[in-house]
Amino acid sequence: MGTKKIGIVGTGGVARGSYLPYLSKRSDVKLCYASRTFSKAEDVAKKFGGTAYVSVEEMCQAERPDIGMVLTNESAHLIAARQLLACGVKRIFLEKPMVAKYGQANVTHEDYLDARDFMEEAKAAGCSVAMIFNYRFYDLTRKIQQLVNERKLGKLIQSSWLVNYACWSHCIDLLLAFSEGVNTVAAIGEKKENADLAAAFTTANGGTGIILGTQGTDFAHPLYHVTLNFQGGTICFNDLDTELNLYQRGSDYSETFRLLGNRSRWDKYHASFAKSLEAYLDSVDKNLEPPVPGVAGLAELQFEAALRRSAASGQTVTLE
Repeated sequence: MGTKKIGIVGTGGVARGSYLPYLSKRSDVKLCYASRTFSKAEDVAKKFGGTAYVSVEEMCQAERPDIGMVLTNESAHLIAARQLLACGVKRIFLEKPMVAKYGQANVTHEDYLDARDFMEEAKAAGCSVAMIFNYRFYDLTRKIQQLVNERKLGKLIQSSWLVNYACWSHCIDLLLAFSEGVNTVAAIGEKKENADLAAAFTTANGGTGIILGTQGTDFAHPLYHVTLNFQGGTICFNDLDTELNLYQRGSDYSETFRLLGNRSRWDKYHASFAKSLEAYLDSVDKNLEPPVPGVAGLAELQFEAALRRSAASGQTVTLE
């Protein structure tokens, strides 16, 4: 494709810390920025290169970006995405969650419906939508898929997820990817922001599972603990790309894959953004579907909204 013009909407900490250190080093990328606070866009342009604009419309009119990246606060994701769509941008890449009008701690069924409408609007306009979900690009996440295939572990039949809310939408995305989708959820939890939540679910491939969401785990400790029980063995992993254990049926030994001591989990966290962006830009160059398509963001919202609806109503919710 040659040089790709990328319009960045939102120039806060997410853009500065996770995206621009990688994007600014690529020789095939030209950057431009729009932000609610023009001075922030100017500061980013000075630090990382590119041009700052006072609005999305002005940026798109002047630059005609090939890709629009929505890196705003999550409550403004839908507004920014629709602005890019209205300006004729044909590729939109979103931070997670796709839509969260009241913030990511308060995802609602309305958010899911709005995201579904946006995806329909994008499809009608011939616009490709992609998501970040960089946990898919951790080395251990890829190792799990390799082990499932090479060791012939078969279908996932049960799984359990203890997740700090800091990793919530990412872990839901992984849950859906490993489970091939969810059919029903039954949740309990208090009706307040960041309250602990517990839910059981059934999966599209006939499996079952539980997910526990909490703000209560210490941030210095592993932020999630996951057990995946396949037909041919069990895989346990936790935290930001640090350790994975395989227990294969018929074997007297377990196998452990662990991050070396001279690398921190935060090194792996930041590296996962670069891997995600590299994979996405490679798909753009080759005119392929994005590695994490927009429908993954829609599915994550649907599941999360179903959890909240079930907890509020005390009823099992069936996903469409």
